[in-house]
Amino acid sequence: MEALRFVDDLYEMFRGMHDGFINAMSLMHAKSAEANGEEWLEGFTRDRIYPLWRPIFLTMKNMSPEQQVNAICGTHRPMYSEFHVEEDDEKFVVAVIGCRILSCNGGNNSMTKENKLMKLAGIKYISEDYGRSII
Repeated sequence: MEALRFVDDLYEMFRGMHDGFINAMSLMHAKSAEANGEEWLEGFTRDRIYPLWRPIFLTMKNMSPEQQVNAICGTHRPMYSEFHVEEDDEKFVVAVIGCRILSCNGGNNSMTKENKLMKLAGIKYISEDYGRSII
């Protein structure tokens, strides 16, 4: 029982550090856009951030829908994002309600809003129903 309490304490301690890091990065993202303009931020995101994620999303293109859902959830789960998965006969929906990933939190530019990486993977990305949903 003591070991489980210790693990819970570590989890919460890391969560606080993670949230602080994300908040600081989001603030820097917003201040960079404010100082340099929206066009600069889009170029920075395209040239510096997307190359890091592009190979991951390209591999998702060849995954089954179930594998894509697992990959998306596997990305959000360690980042403490709040989400759930819905399924019907035609599709899976990963409804991300509280995104804890920098591209969601600091994503005020059109590249993030459109989520071009999801499109690259052949995944439909919408933002009307739950804040952010991935189909």
